[in-house]
Order: sequence, then structure tokens, then C-alpha cells
Amino acid sequence: MLAAIAMLMGITALIYLPAASHRLLDWDDTTYVTGNPKMADLHAIWTGWSSGYMPVTETFWWLIYQRYGVQPGPYHVLNIGFHLLNVLLVFALLRQLTGRWPGRELGGFPEAAPALLGAALFAWHPIQAEAVCWVTSLKDLASAFFCLIALNAHALFLKPQTTASPCRWVWYWMGVIAFGLAMLAKPTVIAMLVAAFIMGKFFYDRSWGRSMRDLLPWLLIALFPLAVNAVSQSGLYQGFDVPVRYRLFVALDALSFYCGKLVWPWELLPAYGRTPRYLLDSGAIWWGWIPGAVLLALTFWRRKQWPGLWLGVCVSVLALLPVLGLMQFAAQNNSTVYDHYLYLGMAGPAIALAWLLCRRPLRRRAIFLIAAVLLGLALKSATQTSIWRNDYTLWTYTLNHRAESEVALVSMGKLHAAGGAYVKARDYYERAVREAPWSVEAHNNLGACLAKTGKLDSAKEHFEAALKLNPDLIAAHDNLAEYWLVRDRWDNAGPHIRYVLEHQGAHIGANSKLAEHLLKTAQAPECIRLLEPVVRPISGHANLYNLLGVAYGQNGQPSAALSAFQTAVRLDPLHAGATLNLRQAQKDIIRQ
Repeated sequence: MLAAIAMLMGITALIYLPAASHRLLDWDDTTYVTGNPKMADLHAIWTGWSSGYMPVTETFWWLIYQRYGVQPGPYHVLNIGFHLLNVLLVFALLRQLTGRWPGRELGGFPEAAPALLGAALFAWHPIQAEAVCWVTSLKDLASAFFCLIALNAHALFLKPQTTASPCRWVWYWMGVIAFGLAMLAKPTVIAMLVAAFIMGKFFYDRSWGRSMRDLLPWLLIALFPLAVNAVSQSGLYQGFDVPVRYRLFVALDALSFYCGKLVWPWELLPAYGRTPRYLLDSGAIWWGWIPGAVLLALTFWRRKQWPGLWLGVCVSVLALLPVLGLMQFAAQNNSTVYDHYLYLGMAGPAIALAWLLCRRPLRRRAIFLIAAVLLGLALKSATQTSIWRNDYTLWTYTLNHRAESEVALVSMGKLHAAGGAYVKARDYYERAVREAPWSVEAHNNLGACLAKTGKLDSAKEHFEAALKLNPDLIAAHDNLAEYWLVRDRWDNAGPHIRYVLEHQGAHIGANSKLAEHLLKTAQAPECIRLLEPVVRPISGHANLYNLLGVAYGQNGQPSAALSAFQTAVRLDPLHAGATLNLRQAQKDIIRQ
């Protein structure tokens, strides 16, 4: 068995280790890691509640950031390591569950064969590549890790032979603590509490009352993360308000979609564009729900005859439940379905496969066929892994398969804009606006590109279009402020800057603009009071330190000015203004 486990882990590592050389992606990796101000402050990670509360996940990033900064390799290695651990935990869980299925006829194969093959399905299915290769998806991997520990510990607590063992309650409280950590890694795992209930009720013969009492501490420990996230997510932009009467159809359509990708994982994309708006406009909402509904109805009807299949479906559906569309969430602006949402849910097909293998004797021909299919999935996973090398390979692949993808068009536009190719970026943004005129980001980014190419009035129109779609869009307010400043209209720019600072007091662009205005109007003390609380020794704050140094100089504080310029140059050695100011400050100090 050890040799088989070693082969399982070895092939899994072989598939995903190339991801260790991948780059960080502009698609959320910069938001959560390289551009996240909380990476400089562990206290802020645990007390800051904006845009989702997942302090356990962010703490892992913080630990790497302290040692390696923004080097991508360690972050990718962390994802790969969690996936390998999760494969072992799925195997352990399957070993416990297969022991509960009577009448196993293994046809001469090792007793662990069903669990090994089920774990291989979890490890090698190509739909897992997104979660493993995308640094941002650590939240899925880490929450799955702690959730699988909780389910394994709860199963050990429920085992009849451990009833009199003093270790029984150790396993119980280990499960409670692990579930709490899972909730703090990503709160969408809350529904796995129900999976633990089903496991206790239908596989370990616990009564309804005892099963509910067993899991009451799980529920209590989950309330705080749930409440915090409900508050932090409440203000996020919703581009399309899905009528309640359609949400069940959206959820069943998403379930059907995942079933299709599970059976035929050929075209796996980071963004599918399967939004509620798309379902209604295309009419797919009236038929896309049917396969998902049939699967749920059939497995529920046969739940006593097919307990393993029923548990597998429950695990998958429950893992997906918060992001199926029954409740609206911000990511639905781009798509209801994403591969990484199914990461923990892939434990469901693993359970179902293990149960099917226990149901009938394992014939040599059948086992070889299953192994061949799994190895085929492994090869597809290796190919899928290569797609995630960098932004260019990822979005080029997406556009080759779905030329109208709004997310891919906007991402390619951002990629070209970052390289200074504003005309080419503008072409991508214009395509995105044509394909999705409701896209706030496409309008705002197109406006930024037009401004860079000197078409200021056209840029203003798109900034205003973005604000009409989403009046709370900080980036559009910041861009409009820049437009009015270029026109030397502070009275028009000021309200936009104040709006940004009211909602994001540490916003670099808005603070820079206001600081420059204060310096131009000889208000150095006010500029110092503005910048001192917000400057941080992280990349991106170089210009704020430079402006702070200028303010110190105007306020007659040459030593403080010198220190600020030195920090600015250390953060950005290519900042021409800070370099020039530093030289001048050094000369001034020498003259004194």
C-alpha cells in the first residue's frame, strides 16, 4: 500500500511541480498578495474586515511575504503542498468510509484500492488545475485542508470501536477546531457541516438528535466568520440583480455545468461567462437546469440503495452551495461557475468512485481501464497546468477558445497597457465594451487608455459611463479626478478625490493628488498630516514618500525630508523625482 500511495503522490507532484516556476497573475494575485497593504501588518489581517474575511489564508501569504516578498515560486509551492496534503486526507477519509460499506469483494486487489483510485480522481482531475496553479486560490486549498481534517476527525469520533476510548473526544474537538480554521480560511465551506451530519446519520447510524448535538459546536464556531463576511461582502457591486424566481434555475444550471466538466474536462477556462444575464438572454435558463435536477432527484430517490453515490453528490453540492447562485455574489458579474469552486467538491466524485468500486468485485480488466482513464486525466492536468504560466498564456488560451470572453479581453487589455502598448490595449477594451456594454471595468479601463493616448474627452465619456453603471467605483472616481486635474479644474476634481478618500483612506492615487494640490497651494503642514498616517514601507508607496519628503522640506524639516526621499528611492529605484529630490536633500544637509 505504501508503494501505491507513493506513486499517487509522485504522479500528483509531477503534474503540478512545473507550476512552481509560474508567474503571479494580475488576475487577483496582485490584489491579494503583491498589492495587498495587509501583507505588511499581521494585525490588520486579523482585524480588517473589508472585501472578505479569511485571516488564516492571508496569514499563510503574510508568512511567505515576510521572507520572500513578491517572488512567485514560494506561493506556488505552498499551493502545491496543500494539494498534496489534501490528496492524503481524501485518501484517509475514503479508507474510513469504504470500511463502512459491507460486502466488499475486491477480486484479489488490495483493500485500499478503492480509496487509492478515488483519491487519484481527486488529485488528477484537470478541473483541479485552476485551484492549484492560481495563487489566489490558496483560500480554496487551505479551507479544504482544514475541512478534510475536520471530516476525518469527526469520522474517527463516530467510529463505534472508539466509543470507550479516551481519544474519542480528542478527535471530536480536533474536528471542531479544524472546522473553525476552515471557516477562517474561506467561509464558503460552511455547508460542509451538513455533509458531516449526513455522514454521521447515514453511515454511522447516529440518531437525528445526536447528530445535531454533535455538530452544534461546529455551527457556533462558524457564526463569527459568517457574520463578518456577510457585513464585508454586503457592499460589493452587483452588476445584475437576479430575480429570486430564477435563482433555483441558475443554481441547477451551474450544477449541470459542473457535471459536464467532470465527465468531459476538455475545454477548461478561467472564465466561462456563464452569468445569470447570459442564461436569460440566451434562453439556456429554461433547459440548462435539467441534468442537475435529474441527478439530484435520482440520487435522492435511491439514497438507501446507493449510499456512497448519495454522499458523494451531497458533498459536491454542499461544497458548491454558497456559490451556485441561490444567493447573489460579486463574482457572478463575470460568471456563476469557476473551476476552483469545485476543488473541495471533487471529494464527492472521489467518494462515489470508491463506493462503486466496493459495490462489485474488481476485475483486472476494469481496474486497468479505470487506471488508464485516470492517467489520461493526469496528462490533461499537466497540459492544463502549463496554461497558467503567466497572464499572456492564460488569456491567449481563453480567447482562442472563447473570443467573446469579457474577462479575457479586459485582462489582455490590462496586460498590454502595463507594457505601454496603449493602442493595442484600447482595441481589447473596445471589443470588451462591444461584447459586454454593461462591463464597468471595460468602460473604466478603456477610458484610461484613451486618456493615455490623448483622447481626453472620449476618456471622460467612458469614466462617466462606468460611474453610471456603478456609482461606487473608486477607480472611475480617481480617473475622473485625474481628468479634471489635467484640465486644471480642482473644483471638479476635488469631490471625486474626497469620495475616494472617504471610502478608501489609504488610496495611493487619491492621496497623491490631494498632496500635490496641498503642496501647490503652500499647505505643507496639512500635506504632512494627510500623508504620515497612510505611508507604508511597501512597493507602490514610493510616490507618497516622495511627496512627504517635499512637504517636510517646505516645512523646514530637512532631516525628515532626507529620510522620506531615501525610503522612496529604496521602494522604487527608478522613481526619477525621488532620486533628484534625494540628491538635492543630501546637498542641503551638507551645506548645513
